[in-house]
Amino acid sequence: MAEENADVTLVDFDSETQDEESIADSVVEVHAAEGAQVRYIQVQDWGRHTWNFSTQKGVIHQDAAVRSLNVSLGARMSKTLIASNLVEAGSSAEMLGLYFADTNHFDNQTRQNHESPYASSDLLFKARSEIARGRSIPASSSL
Repeated sequence: MAEENADVTLVDFDSETQDEESIADSVVEVHAAEGAQVRYIQVQDWGRHTWNFSTQKGVIHQDAAVRSLNVSLGARMSKTLIASNLVEAGSSAEMLGLYFADTNHFDNQTRQNHESPYASSDLLFKARSEIARGRSIPASSSL
């Protein structure tokens, strides 16, 4: 939780190189109090035998901002839900993503929930596939 008028950067790096089937599961919840500025960077470079499931949620209050960057470099399959709940006037969210696929399967879903008027959000996800077998499934909704 970022307190009132706080300025915080959090970097989350996940990686493994095992040759055995494995599951990675993570939940991150960011609360930005009034006037707080939060940057959250998540980089995952899981091995080819890892199934990754991730949930990220931001709750953003008056005149606060959460800027997130998600970078996906590996995994057999990765499913990520990224949500921003803009709960008070002046709140803002910037959601950026970058992922590289070869034989991977990436499923990134985003939600921008404008619960208050005078809130703003921006979304940009980019993908690059090395060969025809890499798959990405972007999905987005803004309420």
